[in-house]
Amino acid sequence: MSQETKQLFHSPEDFSDAELDVMRVKLQNQRRLPKIAAGMGIAGAAVFEGIFLRRAPRMMNLLIGAGAGYAFGGYGASSLSGNLLAR
Repeated sequence: MSQETKQLFHSPEDFSDAELDVMRVKLQNQRRLPKIAAGMGIAGAAVFEGIFLRRAPRMMNLLIGAGAGYAFGGYGASSLSGNLLAR
């Protein structure tokens, strides 16, 4: 957990309204990123099977693509740290 997230949950009154808005957007992006990546994984698996393998997409391969995309998006969301308030 980043330092600014810890501060947000322990002493949110130290933030100004603009800083709280930046933190709100950051938390929203961290929540949405795995879901978007899962959708991209499904689309990527369907395109790969349809174009490269020339067959109808199979449900199991779509689920594998969704799982891989969700895992990749979760890793990306967790590494989306950086001190946004210092920028």
